[in-house]
Amino acid sequence: MKRIIWIIIFVGLCAVLSAKNEIKLNGAEIKNLNIFFSNFSEAHVTSFDENSLNDDILLKFGIRHVYINKFSILKDSHDNLLKVVPMGLIDAATEKYFGKKVLSNRKKEYLTPVADSDSNVFSRITSYTTIRTALTPLTV
Repeated sequence: MKRIIWIIIFVGLCAVLSAKNEIKLNGAEIKNLNIFFSNFSEAHVTSFDENSLNDDILLKFGIRHVYINKFSILKDSHDNLLKVVPMGLIDAATEKYFGKKVLSNRKKEYLTPVADSDSNVFSRITSYTTIRTALTPLTV
């Protein structure tokens, strides 16, 4: 009987500690979050955590981000089939969104194919919540 009571208390405590709190955002905040997260969506960034974020992910993001957002300033390759993406623009993008530069296998510039049939990928925030867990400190 004591064991059942402790299980009920434990489950109840877990439910309380893992409660979600929705944070209300104004229109400008929603717009800014949509733009911020869309940069990752449109560049097709794969899931990562702080330990798995590597130079390959950064480089792919940087090239794609620059291609989408700075297309008009990119130079054409000699055969006009590729765009030349300078490392400086890639560094600026990765520093802005990840706080770090690509460190390994750096080149002066990268080539990326020109494609005019890309789909329009974006993110849209529908709600913003904080999630309390047993490991999250309680602030009152």
